[in-house]
Amino acid sequence: MKVMKKGRRMDEVRQMKRNYYVEKSFILLTLTTLFIFLFSWGGAAAYEIAWPSEQRLAANTKIGGVDVGGLMESEAEEVLQEEKERWKNSSGLTLALFDEKVVLDAGAIKFDVTKSINIALENGSIPLQATIDQPAVADHLDRFSFTNLREHVSVSDLQNRLTTISDITESDFTQLDAAAYFNEEARLEKKTFNQVTVTMDGAAPTYLEKWTNQLDGYTIDPTTSFSLMNALEERDVSVFDDPSLDVLASAFYQVLAETNFVLTERHINEALPAYAEMGQDAHVDPNGKDLGFYNPNIYAYEWNLSVEGNQLKASLQGFPFLHDYSMITRAEETIEPRTIVRFDPTRSAGDRQTLTDGENGYVADVFREVRNQENTVMKETALAQDYYPPEHRLEEWSLQNRSDMADEISEQTWEEQNESADMQPSPSSPDKEDSSGETEDNRPEESMESENGVTEEDNESEDIEEDAPVKGYD
Repeated sequence: MKVMKKGRRMDEVRQMKRNYYVEKSFILLTLTTLFIFLFSWGGAAAYEIAWPSEQRLAANTKIGGVDVGGLMESEAEEVLQEEKERWKNSSGLTLALFDEKVVLDAGAIKFDVTKSINIALENGSIPLQATIDQPAVADHLDRFSFTNLREHVSVSDLQNRLTTISDITESDFTQLDAAAYFNEEARLEKKTFNQVTVTMDGAAPTYLEKWTNQLDGYTIDPTTSFSLMNALEERDVSVFDDPSLDVLASAFYQVLAETNFVLTERHINEALPAYAEMGQDAHVDPNGKDLGFYNPNIYAYEWNLSVEGNQLKASLQGFPFLHDYSMITRAEETIEPRTIVRFDPTRSAGDRQTLTDGENGYVADVFREVRNQENTVMKETALAQDYYPPEHRLEEWSLQNRSDMADEISEQTWEEQNESADMQPSPSSPDKEDSSGETEDNRPEESMESENGVTEEDNESEDIEEDAPVKGYD
């Protein structure tokens, strides 16, 4: 009995030891597992803190117009850096004002690609963020020809706009209107300016009034060409060759000649009209003669036209120019008519008759003068050289008085007059001018009648034609 009890006790001791070792091993295994778990979790957390993992940009995300949707941050940065360099080399930003443009130096703009990506992770598509110093902005404004432009512009507002590049994928320059950042007191406002009045001898015909009504409000778009005949055609106006059409053309020309518009085509009449002074005349007709200008500005301009009695009034509406443009004439010259004499064998001795009294001719150089706000002449541009030939005086004498020519005008005087005529200026034909504004040398030749009048003694016969001409005199 005692032996059995002792055996049971030994078994219980062994079982207790076995259970102890099992519990100890379980505790050790549990602690080991917990340690490994905590070490792994803590290490990952520490790694995340020290080296945070990249995020992926949302699908369809664009930064500065560049598609970076679905890319990791590093991938997006690489793509943006490449596009940024390409944009700097082939494109850029341009400040524009009227007909002037200033390209921003590529080195003046500093791009912040990392900041752009971080903002895009939270907000989606955004412009590419950049920085530019205010002194650099002011320096670019000083490159315009307009006096003290930086004083009229909110440099801080313009700087803020330049720091957000909306699209660097464009292959052309992004243009910013500098006038959009003018201070309140300097802000441009559309006005009516350059009003001219052309006064006719009599009341304006009804069809001229119809033409002006149809063209009233016609808009010349930015950086486009203007053609008077095309404008009439666009408004479905039926026109015909008539002096009133020249009145309309002259009004248009006088308005645009005192702007920065570029003259591309202009013709003048054979004689200076009563309603125009030298340099103010323009001639058009539906058979190919037009009046053309090019608008170099980034702004549109609208025509204001009206007819009141015998007056046609024309003006432009839009942003008034910061420079003053005026049309001037120089080297004006009056050309006196020559007198051409022809002999009529049917007239009795001493019988003379003036067939045409003759009219003076005129020639002048036409310029456009540009002055700044300080009234200093900045530039002069030659527009044309207008030439209106004289209408020569024509007299008819009796053939029996032919010998009197030598008494009234010596042969030496004839030679001097011919030489003087050859040295006269040779401006354009009155109704032709090339697109550059410089006129062609198509001045009509002096009448050949004076070249053929002197005959040899053996040619003095009764069979001389009635209209046989001789040299004229001044």
